[in-house]
Amino acid sequence: MPPRLRDRLLLLSVLLGGTALRLFRLAADSLWYDETVSTLLAGSPLPELIRHTAGDIHPPLYYILLRGWLIVLGYPTGHADPTGNGLEFAAGFFSLFCGVLLIGLTYALARRFADARAGLIAAALVALSPYHVWYSQEVRMYTFGAGLGAVATLALMEGVRRETSGVKRQTSGAGWAWGVYAVAAAAGMYTLYYFAFLLIALNLWALARIGLSARRPDGRSRLTLDVSRLVFPVSCLLLANLAAALLYAPWMPIAWRQATDPPVPPWRLAPGFLSALAESWRALALGQAAPAWTWPVALVVLAVYVAGLWALTRPPSGQTANGIAPSTCDVLLLPVATFGPLLLILLISLLTPLYHVRYVFTYSPAFYVVGGAGLTWLWAASRPRPEAGPR
Repeated sequence: MPPRLRDRLLLLSVLLGGTALRLFRLAADSLWYDETVSTLLAGSPLPELIRHTAGDIHPPLYYILLRGWLIVLGYPTGHADPTGNGLEFAAGFFSLFCGVLLIGLTYALARRFADARAGLIAAALVALSPYHVWYSQEVRMYTFGAGLGAVATLALMEGVRRETSGVKRQTSGAGWAWGVYAVAAAAGMYTLYYFAFLLIALNLWALARIGLSARRPDGRSRLTLDVSRLVFPVSCLLLANLAAALLYAPWMPIAWRQATDPPVPPWRLAPGFLSALAESWRALALGQAAPAWTWPVALVVLAVYVAGLWALTRPPSGQTANGIAPSTCDVLLLPVATFGPLLLILLISLLTPLYHVRYVFTYSPAFYVVGGAGLTWLWAASRPRPEAGPR
């Protein structure tokens, strides 16, 4: 069987397995309070929906899409039909659909850094992750937001790498990547205010990546910046963010008001820095409901994660999807995309409590890419090497 066909069939198997796992006990329980709010808002007329979310803790895009989904499935008012409780399944299936797409997006992200085997393992980790199964069954916006985050990460990375590696001279250019990033960034902000922390982290990485690519030797064993290689990529980055800001402009005054004068005063206590990191790590590794005594398993996952970062910085053993070998700075995008937003949240929580483990889910896809690379490297390292034959 040709390798490409085999990989596609394996990816299809992962997607089908992830779908089956998410279908298991979908809507077995009644909607809880926040999910009920989602369905009631989705069943409201569009002007009322927008008016309500203008004073709520979340923007309107997810509710608008859920409204369209429920109208198609026969629940235009967001209420269950008189003969049964099909609303729970119909509303939950939208999150399930986004969760299955997120499996494929994680594979696409992993293929920018490693070969198909690592991509398949990363996709399988998402398919099996209790954290992902949880939110793929919940009638909330987190899985949709995580998908937009994966798209924004993919597009920004592709745009920066093309503009700084010379690939644009051989291909059609990076314009499509910047456009996709702008749309995904704006859509993410229309879905979750916490999406802003991901965008800040991504742009800090992009600026560092562009700056490093513009270095050149000056003939005296020192490095200087080549301004000609700096201006164009930075201009593309600024224009992409400007396009995202223009798309988000109608909602920006509301977002500013929500940030400076929140409709619901912070009810959380400021988290302990180490305890928040530990809770977030357990959620990523073992699921949101993982108890504290599972820390030995979390430590094993940490070892796999470190191995994954190390393996990704080595010369790739297989071909990446776009044919560009990732640099060390490229690889750093993965922990930056997951833990950069978390660190920003924890820093701001010193002033006003913002942290909750559920928001880490939005930044989770890159975590499983590193995990997939780590498991791939450990598997290869554990296999006996063929002995060299006689010369």
